[in-house]
Amino acid sequence: MALLLWVASRHATAEWITLLYCVLFALALGYAPLSATSILTVLPMVQVLVRTGYLGSSIGLALLGASSLARLGRFVAALLVLEFGYVLARTYAVKLIPLYGGYDGRTSLVGVATLYSRRLGMLATNLDTAALAPAAAIFALAGLQCCW
Repeated sequence: MALLLWVASRHATAEWITLLYCVLFALALGYAPLSATSILTVLPMVQVLVRTGYLGSSIGLALLGASSLARLGRFVAALLVLEFGYVLARTYAVKLIPLYGGYDGRTSLVGVATLYSRRLGMLATNLDTAALAPAAAIFALAGLQCCW
């Protein structure tokens, strides 16, 4: 929705350059699997590139679009921030912390609630041995990042 607002507004030259960058980047991502000898060598690289380059530029354009209309733009920008906050919190709480704490496999909301309520000691002990920082620091920093 925010990108549609950007399309409907006036643009500076830098914005067009950013859009061109996003289009070329998307084309390169489409070409990368075709040129690689194995798809397994490309997938990790593609994820990093998408999250750093393409996604950042797209969010910048989306926020510029949201700033073009006062009331609707603020609402769309707030939804965008809430969506990314949700994805970030879900990634930390449901995937990364349990994975580094030794809990692998698929789970459900009940499984995650059980992990944090009944098995928190085991999770923290495993994190202390597997991670570069103490479990308390990981929980605190993940919480701050999600609330930021």
